[in-house]
Amino acid sequence: MGKGQSYTPHQQRIIDRYYEHADTRTLQKLAELVSDVYVCTDEKKAEKLWATAEKALIQAKLKPARVKHIVETRDTTAFAAAVGELSG
Repeated sequence: MGKGQSYTPHQQRIIDRYYEHADTRTLQKLAELVSDVYVCTDEKKAEKLWATAEKALIQAKLKPARVKHIVETRDTTAFAAAVGELSG
C-alpha cells in the first residue's frame, strides 16, 4: 500500500489482531525452539537454533544476563524453564 493509503475496517481489524497477539506468537516460537533444540543432533543446525533462540528470548524481554547464560551454556533445561516462566 502506498503512503497515505488507508485500510478498510476489515483489514484494520486483521492488523490490530496481528499486533495484539505478538506475545503469543513469540511464546509459541520459543516453545517450538525448545523442542527443536532438545532433539537436534546436527551441530551446525544446533548453532542456528541457539542463535534463533537467543533472538527470540531477547524479543520476549527476558533479562539479558539470563539469555546470555542460557545460550552460552546451551542448557535446554534452563531454556525450557525460562519459556515456562514467560508463558505462565
